[in-house]
Amino acid sequence: EPPDAEEAAIPFWGEERGFISGTLDLGFLFLQPRFHAGYGVPHETWLGLEIDPIISGSGLGAYGGLRGAVPWGDLRVGARYRFNWTRSFLEALDGYDHLQLRDRTGPNANYVSLESQLSLDVPVESTAFAAEVTVTYVLPFEEGYYLYEDTLRVITVSPGWVWSVAAGWRFHFGDDDAFSIEPGAEVVHLVDRDDFVLRVGLRAAIRMWPDLSVRMIAMPAVLSPDSLGGAGGHSFLLGIRYRWATDAPRFGPE
Repeated sequence: EPPDAEEAAIPFWGEERGFISGTLDLGFLFLQPRFHAGYGVPHETWLGLEIDPIISGSGLGAYGGLRGAVPWGDLRVGARYRFNWTRSFLEALDGYDHLQLRDRTGPNANYVSLESQLSLDVPVESTAFAAEVTVTYVLPFEEGYYLYEDTLRVITVSPGWVWSVAAGWRFHFGDDDAFSIEPGAEVVHLVDRDDFVLRVGLRAAIRMWPDLSVRMIAMPAVLSPDSLGGAGGHSFLLGIRYRWATDAPRFGPE
């Protein structure tokens, strides 16, 4: 039965409090959990710590840092460690293809990167403007070598700087605006290579419940110094996202 008036007045994620929360993205050949501990309203307005284990077919790793969020955006700063078992550091070349990316003759491409990211999600009537600015510095593990940075999906120098700007416009439709589609673009500047990557595509989502959604992203590289195929962008990723938080109210059917 529907919640009564008192229950309906309580936000889905509850009131301000200390909490532990998480987000789980699950799809074909990828599993990306995120864990948060902080104070505020989980997944909406809060300040605290973020820890992200990294699990993929090419390696393992972890991200840790500080994160603050408000309903229209968030800011995070932290560090990421990546242990690769399928990729090596690469000799310096003007460009790379997908076969050179698999070259295992160099040292194992394990690395640490420092990251900061500002995300915006600003409602505009029934639509929303979304933007993301990311700055990454790869620490010098094997100086002078190049490596594939798994988060930004580009080849950069060790040590080296990379920044990216992504923007899109999201349109909502359907019952309770449960469906969304967001065409957009991303520019990645490979600072130490003095080159750019341009990706164009779209994101789409179906919100099943406030804590569960189906998500899709197709953002291939249309301009790049490298020919990495699917590794150079987000060719087609389909998965589900589940969010949870301690002490969150639940108003399910009875």
